[in-house]
Amino acid sequence: MNLYFVTKLCNMIQSSYQVFVTFFDTDGTIVYKPDILNDDYINHYLKESKHIVRQCLNKKEIQISINEIAITWIGIPVICEELIKGSLMIGPFYCNRMSDKTLLEELEKMEMDEAGKLLHMRYRNNFPCYSYEDYFRIISLVYYYLNDKNVDEKSIQFIEKTVLDNPSMNDEESDIGIPELEEHGSYQYEKYLWECIRMGEVDKIHELSQSNIHFRMGTLSLVSEIRNMKNLYIVGIALASRAAMEGGLNPEIAYSLCDLFIRQVESSNSIPAEEIISNAFYEFARRVKELSKIRSYSPNVNQCCEYIKTHANENINVAQIADYLRISHTYLSRIFKQETGIAVVDYIKKVKVKEAKFLLKYTDFSLVEISQKLSYSSQSHFSTVFKEAMSVTPKQYRDKVKIIRN
Repeated sequence: MNLYFVTKLCNMIQSSYQVFVTFFDTDGTIVYKPDILNDDYINHYLKESKHIVRQCLNKKEIQISINEIAITWIGIPVICEELIKGSLMIGPFYCNRMSDKTLLEELEKMEMDEAGKLLHMRYRNNFPCYSYEDYFRIISLVYYYLNDKNVDEKSIQFIEKTVLDNPSMNDEESDIGIPELEEHGSYQYEKYLWECIRMGEVDKIHELSQSNIHFRMGTLSLVSEIRNMKNLYIVGIALASRAAMEGGLNPEIAYSLCDLFIRQVESSNSIPAEEIISNAFYEFARRVKELSKIRSYSPNVNQCCEYIKTHANENINVAQIADYLRISHTYLSRIFKQETGIAVVDYIKKVKVKEAKFLLKYTDFSLVEISQKLSYSSQSHFSTVFKEAMSVTPKQYRDKVKIIRN
């Protein structure tokens, strides 16, 4: 495989799909780029996409990155005789076009400077917009051209730049590094909702639907209140599907569910029932939760994990769980460590800390109340366990991430 071959492929994709294709070598240096990439705004986007090139070269698998304003990049490794030769970068393009108003709001949240905002607004129409189905066809074509075989869709990874910029932080620890939140009200409520869906917290979704929490709704149509509410529901369902995909739900399933619920909204001749969107949120969260059961773990280990999550607010131990599963506690301890890599007691601590993070972030419960809710022997014990897991005290964590709701 030589540079001429790769260059020919780049030109073919560009002419067929009107999307930029760049080739990086194993050092992350640009070897080939279309002439138009000399423009400042394209170089700006390429600089932002360096993270996916790095991940693509490291993982040797197809990577897809979608940022906060729906700009998408696809990284496809170029491999010859099992050796990585570089990475093809397809993009940038949009997976969804935002209105000018929404785009500006998102750029504000990204804390982008005025020059950056102007760049995005000025050139936003220079990039094509492709749905997942569209750009998967591009991936399939390129992969087949490079490897003479069909791509395995399951091997495609969706990545986030924030995760790559902090490679030492795992999922359980990543949100400790976010900046202090200054925005309040409905935006914070939405962030809580999306996080519940992303984590498959069906019980919390149910509690939220039964609560009396209300937030200010926007205006997406001046034609009629019916049209406005339909638009709001459609946006909510679309965002919920994105949260579910971030939680691991297969994009095809997420998009299909999204289409189904949107059709239910559109078929209504009056203001759509609130039940439609509540059902949508619950179903997305339920699907994400179900993924946790589809593991390579044995039934006993799966049931153990599920029992711990369900009884996180209780004072549980290995013997109690083993009795519930009707197996010996020594056998449970052994197979759990073999399959998961951690001890049962450590997994119990992990689940309790995860629940504590939710309570610290989204409630006003005192540290004493939280320690009691999670059945710690004392607030001091709770603080010790939390600090061992998160490297900060519960109070420091709350001060960093506390959500204030109006």
